[in-house]
Amino acid sequence: MATILACLRTGTTYSVIDGDSTLPARYLGTTDVIDVADQPAEPEVSTTAGTPAGDGIGEHAWALHRIGLTAADRVAVLTHHAGHLVSAIANTVAAGATLQFAPPFPGTDIGAWLRDSAATVAFLSPPQLRALDTSLPDLRYAVLDHHGELTAHDVRALRRYAPGCRVLAGYGTDHRGRPLTTYQVPEDHDPATAALRVPLGHELPGRPADQPNTVGEVVELRFGSRRTGHLARRWTDGTLEYLGHLGANPADDPVQTQHALRDLPHVTDVILTEHPDSDGNPRLVAYLAGGDPDQDPAALRQYLVPRLPDPLIPIHAFVLDGLPRTPLGDYDLAALPEPDEDDLAANVYVAPRTPVERQLTEIFEELLGLDRIGVHDSFFELNGFSLLATQMTARVRDTFGVELPLREVFGSPTVEGVARLILWKQTEQSDSAALEALLSEIEAED
Repeated sequence: MATILACLRTGTTYSVIDGDSTLPARYLGTTDVIDVADQPAEPEVSTTAGTPAGDGIGEHAWALHRIGLTAADRVAVLTHHAGHLVSAIANTVAAGATLQFAPPFPGTDIGAWLRDSAATVAFLSPPQLRALDTSLPDLRYAVLDHHGELTAHDVRALRRYAPGCRVLAGYGTDHRGRPLTTYQVPEDHDPATAALRVPLGHELPGRPADQPNTVGEVVELRFGSRRTGHLARRWTDGTLEYLGHLGANPADDPVQTQHALRDLPHVTDVILTEHPDSDGNPRLVAYLAGGDPDQDPAALRQYLVPRLPDPLIPIHAFVLDGLPRTPLGDYDLAALPEPDEDDLAANVYVAPRTPVERQLTEIFEELLGLDRIGVHDSFFELNGFSLLATQMTARVRDTFGVELPLREVFGSPTVEGVARLILWKQTEQSDSAALEALLSEIEAED
């Protein structure tokens, strides 16, 4: 931190380099490389070719006036992303405010530390925000490092613990601490009607995006020669909206799954990962924090089917007391439980395989108002009820010429189960018809 402060004070251009990087410093155009590891007091300095071009601390303090930062503020720094960290330091120093660095957190004590330190402004990431679980009466601004994952649910959760807190999000913050775009969430922001993701916002002055430049156009977000690898589109007011990674289908955006799951009672956070199913196709696996540990997978699927297309329905869901985290407060993905073969085999969509199953699937879909019902899907788990079941048996009678008692439908409510009942009834009727024909022939001979 001392090195960064010195660079900011003197207007020296600098880069924060990953300690494991093998990139020669000369490619960064630097004059000096300072290794602060294990020797912060007397760092070793090695010289390379290049020309410095300082711009002073004011150039970095982009958030100073946006959030009204003053010397009375206590700025808590939880983020560890280099650019966002520099941004926090630069803006705090420019305002003469108090700078507070968070210690490593055992578990999810982020909220307790923010409360006890009486922080008025916090620089943090969305995963760190989601770990908050205590009242924060002093917090008036949260400055988020936004890479497209900040959602309307996050804004709602923050306001639950800090009712008067405003949110400022910065996207694509570079090593100098300046974001490519910023978005200030309105005070009247309503998560119930807002976009699922918090927008990326507008570009900083002098740094316009080259793409997209047409309203509604979905293209890769680019700033000059810098390619972000992210899809975006521009609204009529110029706001940029994040739509996913390059090559992804915006219609199958997993944020829809995350949103639907976080709408469930008591669910405070959700992680989605991809695992191959039994056929090798990538499918979502969900990890829910704070939900019902006895959540019935069938009931969860019943809840999701009317809300999401099939590719966005998790093949399995784990309900955990809390999501595992690193000492820095981010997600510890390596500590998540792995689904086994049985988990991945459950709830897989299986298309109708026979003429009877295909006709029956069409009946299910028309009555339930759903698409893509599989042979293992239950009529009643997909929000079917007794009156609809009566209509279904009437459609079966008209289509297949058999009567199905409702008690038998309740006992085998899947497409596959009802198809078996139909075939059984048709066999019974066929056998009865053959027997009647034989008896009639015998009677005629007599």
